Amino acid sequence: MATFLDYARDEVHTFAEQPFCGEDALIFSQLVYLSFPGALAMKSLTLQQLLRRETYSALIDEM
Repeated sequence: MATFLDYARDEVHTFAEQPFCGEDALIFSQLVYLSFPGALAMKSLTLQQLLRRETYSALIDEM
């Protein structure tokens, strides 16, 4: 069974190509709980880049 993290990793369409949906809302609602370290917060990253294995632990360490 796929999760919203699978959807975030695999979805490549823009909102212009595919309308905003419930899965998108869930992902954005979860982003508010992440801790963005200074260097990471200053970068313009895609969700796929944020969820890379090497950055994920930095995002959840202070939860």
